Amino acid sequence: MARRYFNVIKGRGAKNSRGAKVNVVVNFIIALSFLLAALSGIYFLFFTSGGYEGGNNLAYDQGLLFSRTTWDLIHTWSGVVMVGVGVVHFAIHWRWVVNVTRRLFLSLGQGA
Repeated sequence: MARRYFNVIKGRGAKNSRGAKVNVVVNFIIALSFLLAALSGIYFLFFTSGGYEGGNNLAYDQGLLFSRTTWDLIHTWSGVVMVGVGVVHFAIHWRWVVNVTRRLFLSLGQGA
């Protein structure tokens, strides 16, 4: 799959449909927003403990690369984008989800 995605990105994927290209873009946006949310989460986990007092001590707003407010905005909006595009990803693959779920319940019903 990774090779196929790479070929789509490079434009060499003549066999790939428009839907496959949209899927690559959606997956890329999800991955990028996840990385941003994870990095900002790591910042909050390791670099803001002690002294911030839940927003009451704004003098402690020393940031690593960015201010705490900027990290908070990155974390919040990357999470919002990830959830939104995740819903789009789920909608794109809805038919697959229905088919797999139907097969799962049919196989469970036969085994009982």
